[in-house]
Amino acid sequence: ISPGLGNVYNNLTDVPKGEIDVLAIVSNGRPPVPPLVRRQRRQQRRLGAISPGLGNMVHAEPPGYCDGTWNSECNRRNISDCLLSGHNDGRGGILFNGYSGWIVMTLKDLKLGVIVTKMETWHGPTEDKLTEGWTSINNRGDERALMLDEKENEEGSFPRIEHNYDYIDQDSERGLRYVPPVYCPEFRFQFAIDGEVTTWDGDEFQARNKLLQRVVEIHTLLNDTSFTTEPKDVELAIRMTGCGDSSKKILSLTHVYWA
Repeated sequence: ISPGLGNVYNNLTDVPKGEIDVLAIVSNGRPPVPPLVRRQRRQQRRLGAISPGLGNMVHAEPPGYCDGTWNSECNRRNISDCLLSGHNDGRGGILFNGYSGWIVMTLKDLKLGVIVTKMETWHGPTEDKLTEGWTSINNRGDERALMLDEKENEEGSFPRIEHNYDYIDQDSERGLRYVPPVYCPEFRFQFAIDGEVTTWDGDEFQARNKLLQRVVEIHTLLNDTSFTTEPKDVELAIRMTGCGDSSKKILSLTHVYWA
């Protein structure tokens, strides 16, 4: 991920001549490292058996530095009417499927033992361009890595959760209701909290999917007040396995909340 080519330097963010540069003082004279760069550096290290996947794709995000702060330089495109508007709104996320591998992040100062994700389950297979043509997790050539133990891969398929999002198939002139890919029999959703992996099959994943309002789906990954007695940084990793070359099921991670 890198800033878009439409970013233009905004001299209005410069410290006026003769004024005190507070940022330079608190950073000890060193230029601050943007949060995005810090996240990328953390993700470059391997976490034993869990390491960041190669097939996770950011989609529908505006270009630039879009963190919602007053001095963000966001959404500057060649079609913008005003490059200084800095509009931060967007409905993007991280697309991932059965071939994408782990999404790894650090949750700072978790105190109350609560982790909740917001994911979108209705995305179609044509949206994920990164894993096109892949045949295994991270496209490493190990077909067996996609599958779990044979005892867990039973006949049949999991029913699709009925949420009635009222989305319209953009490819159809008849205005048919869009139907997301189904949950295939080998679908598994996995998340690891400080390396401890939990696995949900398709039934459990859908049962734990809480629809708060239209297109707002949440999953509670942790709700344990005894998880920690003091604030601590927690490593969270999530991924999906299965459905790679069958139904092409795709999820989009948009938010992670913790307390």
